[in-house]
Amino acid sequence: MAELDAADVRRRLEAMDTDTVREQLNRIDPGFLSKGADQMTDADIDRVIREADDVEASFDRSGALGRLLDDGRLLLNLVRDARTGRYRKLPRWSLSAAVFTLLYVLNPMDLIPDVIPGIGALDDAAVVSLCLIMMEQDLLAYRSWRRKMISNGNRPAEDTDVTTG
Repeated sequence: MAELDAADVRRRLEAMDTDTVREQLNRIDPGFLSKGADQMTDADIDRVIREADDVEASFDRSGALGRLLDDGRLLLNLVRDARTGRYRKLPRWSLSAAVFTLLYVLNPMDLIPDVIPGIGALDDAAVVSLCLIMMEQDLLAYRSWRRKMISNGNRPAEDTDVTTG
């Protein structure tokens, strides 16, 4: 995801009106997520794992994204367990979609810059929600696997405190 300089940030902030926000949010559809997922690499997976604390901190705030904290942790754990090979039932596309989503949340200068009070996290929440919908069956299978691992006394790799739902 491209970084923006201060002038670009200022221009984007000045351009943000209700119609612009609506247009940006309308860009978030299954094609947006699929295109992003198709561009993910092993290096991106490693970055999510390396920057997991920062990703989690992005979720751990009030507002739209804060409500998705447990889901964000679940996605992080899924990426970790898939990358370490402990969880092997995840299709590559789903892993890529989860990685794209977490990197999107980590990027403060996305469709709607996170620095805009009140609306900056709306696009992040929309991308996470879309990812959760598109990966629903894979996430259900993963949660079931996690429950079984935990009930057998095994902890999934690099476990964070996440609801086993």
